[in-house]
Amino acid sequence: MVENNEKMYLELLDFDTDKKEKWVKQRLPYSVLFELTARCNMNCVHCYLQNVHDTKELSYDKIIEIIDILYEKGIVFLTFTGGEILLRKDFVDIYLYAKKKGFLVELFTNGYLFDDKIIDVLAEYPPLLVDISLYGASENTYRKVTGLQNAFARVIQNCKKLKKAGIRVSLKSPIIDLTYPEIKDMQMLADKLQIPFVYTFEICNTIDRQDMPKMHQISLNKALEYEFANHYKQIQTEGRKSKSNYDEIINELRTNEKVYSCNVAVNSFVVDYNGKMCPCMKLRHRGIKLEKNNYEKIWSDFKKYSAQIATMDYKCKGCEALYYCDVCPAEMDFLYNDPEYRPENACKCAYIRKAFYENKISFDEALAEAKEDEKGGKI
Repeated sequence: MVENNEKMYLELLDFDTDKKEKWVKQRLPYSVLFELTARCNMNCVHCYLQNVHDTKELSYDKIIEIIDILYEKGIVFLTFTGGEILLRKDFVDIYLYAKKKGFLVELFTNGYLFDDKIIDVLAEYPPLLVDISLYGASENTYRKVTGLQNAFARVIQNCKKLKKAGIRVSLKSPIIDLTYPEIKDMQMLADKLQIPFVYTFEICNTIDRQDMPKMHQISLNKALEYEFANHYKQIQTEGRKSKSNYDEIINELRTNEKVYSCNVAVNSFVVDYNGKMCPCMKLRHRGIKLEKNNYEKIWSDFKKYSAQIATMDYKCKGCEALYYCDVCPAEMDFLYNDPEYRPENACKCAYIRKAFYENKISFDEALAEAKEDEKGGKI
């Protein structure tokens, strides 16, 4: 979802090509994810904030102060997330303040707490997008995942209300053991509602490094099987699409000496529920309290992540499968205090992907290898 949002942001920035180029080339941030609260009305089994839901929220005045800082620094895109943002009694006031400042605002929510008043406000002052988390395609699954009764019908009804009000809506789903059997049903539901739908198999430890969420992570074999099946179905109907810049990308990755090949702290950052400015969601443990007079110092300090050169022992140097690897250095830094750490299964997974996507092994052979490597456990 993050990659999709980044693409959307860059497309929207096309209205001023010179400014966009300046932002991208000169490492000027234009997008911020702001956690308004850690509180949530749901108690999802996979939530990385599940042990901090009772944390005291930032005051309204502090949030406004931070929004003002972001405005002064030229931030354009502002995403409000939680916890559950609609739990804040002052949410509408915060939202309207940001909108009237001129931010392009996106909302991440579980979709349960919308009422007519909030929807009317959003209809009059439309957000860029309301992105709703979907936790299954039935009441039973929703209850098992979130702990709430009758949540599924209410969320779907709110999706319909938002759409009817002319508000852009999207759905996303973290796929875990409880929701895996309903992936296709969720996709069919989204298609019926005419709402874009994306999913991820990525599940993170809690922010205090507990691994309870990972207990619900599906096996590597199942994740790859679904991924490959979707790709196989696509090429059966559309044919293989050539990647004109594929060799260029591969070569760039193989010769890249940096640990972080992503855009961490290049054009975006996170403000967490404690008011800390963080390089990204997974580097929240490196966050620094944002105040009126320290923004420039923090942003300058964050440059070290995107500029970090790999050590001589970095096992990913020159790796032919790096293009297909989805291990995050920030998560490795969080879990192992070492962004260069790589789980063995991650490497196996990347090489299986490489062989399949480069048409060197068949769909069945790829699945067979994935099942064999499942013995190594989960990433």
